[in-house]
Amino acid sequence: MKDEKIMLEDIFTWQDIINFSLTNYDLNCNYLEKCYSKKNRIDFLRDHCRNFIGNKIREEFPDFPFDDECFDYHFHIEEDGNGKNNLYLNFSKFFMDIFTSCVNHKLDKQSLMPLLDIHNPTLKEDIINQLKLYKNELNNGISRCGDKNMIMGYNIDFNIKITKEELKESLLAKRKMIVWVIRHYDELSHFIREPLDLDILNVLNKDKFLLVMATLALEKSGVLSGNIEKCRKDSIQVLHNYILLLEYLNSENDQKYHVSFSTPLKNGQLLLVTSDTIFSQYQKLCEKHKEWLDSYHFSTSYEEILQNHAQETWKKLQNEKLIRNIQVSWEMIPTSENTSLYNYSKSNGTRIVANSDKGKANLKKAYDLVEKKIEYFSNTNPVCKLTGINTFEGYLAYMYSNGVVVFEKFYRPKTVRTVDLDGNKAKKVIMVPVDGEAIYVMNFKNFAYYSKYTKPILIQESAHNPDIDRINHTQNGSWKSKVDKVIHGPGYGNLDLEQVDEIAKQLAKRV
Repeated sequence: MKDEKIMLEDIFTWQDIINFSLTNYDLNCNYLEKCYSKKNRIDFLRDHCRNFIGNKIREEFPDFPFDDECFDYHFHIEEDGNGKNNLYLNFSKFFMDIFTSCVNHKLDKQSLMPLLDIHNPTLKEDIINQLKLYKNELNNGISRCGDKNMIMGYNIDFNIKITKEELKESLLAKRKMIVWVIRHYDELSHFIREPLDLDILNVLNKDKFLLVMATLALEKSGVLSGNIEKCRKDSIQVLHNYILLLEYLNSENDQKYHVSFSTPLKNGQLLLVTSDTIFSQYQKLCEKHKEWLDSYHFSTSYEEILQNHAQETWKKLQNEKLIRNIQVSWEMIPTSENTSLYNYSKSNGTRIVANSDKGKANLKKAYDLVEKKIEYFSNTNPVCKLTGINTFEGYLAYMYSNGVVVFEKFYRPKTVRTVDLDGNKAKKVIMVPVDGEAIYVMNFKNFAYYSKYTKPILIQESAHNPDIDRINHTQNGSWKSKVDKVIHGPGYGNLDLEQVDEIAKQLAKRV
């Protein structure tokens, strides 16, 4: 069991979270505060949203005449047509706050909502006409403030008593707001329809946010009411993908992933919603309506949904996994270092020696051959070099920009007993050059995978795997042309070559 659990907060970007979220649903601070990582602080979240968006608006419109407190921002998530979700301000709610700020009485918001529907073909005309109507009301109020018989103003709706001068000043300020919006409607409308910077969500917890999205999807799907016929596919899709994410996290953690949030009930009590709640409810749905769910042809694995909705994160996770596998049996050598038998050996061994002149000559020949082979590979411009450890001690591997990895065993460590002149016994590690070893060639993904296994398994796999090859050394040196052809060719298998560069960089950072 792993000591630290992997959470979405650690591995997902906010773009990933948004891509897995429910679309076209009104999100306000009442929902967002459930995603706050600490205790409930809805006032803090509302102020955070007001300040964040207010600063963005004033960067675009320095003379924007509204205070941040005028807005109680609502959000929604919408797909852009390319499979990417974006976070937007709720256009209708934004202009409802504009209307509320520009009048001196309570609004009938229900009657105004159809006018503010973004699908309304006369949206701009209707909004501007409504603002002009409010402007006329304000002009009438301003005129009445000039009546000498009017001593003070009194707002019945808001139960506010103010002086005539204060009332006039307030009405003039509201009229200024209306005039500004009418003049800048097109620019303001365009600004609101632009995706929001996802940094606004940084105060929230990603795990809780996605759980809230899954809970909303469960509510909207109709599953809880048992009304399967009216279930919405988009909601079921969000639920299904969330369950696959849970399976991924359970698998990676070797234990059950758990996250929760509390939500108030009508009776004042708090309901605890957990990831287990969503999982169990969806399992019940699967048991009762398997054929119906199968008809949707949803993704069947977490690999598939991660590739579709969190591609960059999935690449990063895969890279980290490949690197971890490689590091079990290999260590990085700085590419700037001239490689030789001496500086890549991790055993601190020395050369074996011979007593006879013939033995010394043969050993020199063997060591010279190893050094020549190492020199040859070092001059082929690999993107990184690795030295074997553990079961791969004595091997040297080279990774190339086309995704090919070439490695070979050059020596084997041998421990011998020695006795010094005083009769003291000791052990010494010597490097014994090997002969007759084949050169292994494969793509880097296979290299990362098979690095965990022994040489016999590697030989067995090379017999039937088209992405693994063995090149035998030849006396005439033709093996070099075979290696050249491989490392300068298209490589093995369908590979993302940018991933090769990224893995090489990550391995280099671990030196």
